[in-house]
Amino acid sequence: MMGYLIAALVILLIIGPVMWLKPSPGEARRARLRLLARELGLQVRLCNLPQVRRARVRREDTEQGVMYLLPLPEPGKLRPVDYCLVRAGAGESWENENAEPLPPELQAAVQHTAAALPGDAVALSLTSQGPAVYWRERGDEATVRALAAELGTLRARMAAALAV
Repeated sequence: MMGYLIAALVILLIIGPVMWLKPSPGEARRARLRLLARELGLQVRLCNLPQVRRARVRREDTEQGVMYLLPLPEPGKLRPVDYCLVRAGAGESWENENAEPLPPELQAAVQHTAAALPGDAVALSLTSQGPAVYWRERGDEATVRALAAELGTLRARMAAALAV
């Protein structure tokens, strides 16, 4: 009997560290989402999520999240842009963090995209690199595909509205 107990203990000591290396179900899901995003042409970056002005003034802790960026094919052929909409969470209104307005047709596209974003998206930005969504990755593969489609539409509108 003691031999079985020692054998079981040895097996557990061998298997235990291996199980620590195995990703959790949540980590595996996020890895699948990020792989799909890269396959759809999005750049995936871990980052601090942008905060609304109220959170910055209160010096609240920043939350870690992910930015999905759809790069522009020819960024040098567009006027420089730095535009960002931020919200505190799902159901909150979007706050415009910009001094300069966008062209009306691009502003309409940004509003349409913002309305279509999942609830865990906290920011939508337009930069000279391309449109990007900052989010907490609580969606599924369909959410990533929808994000890629929305960013693709927004990138096309950027190219048309900001061409030099």
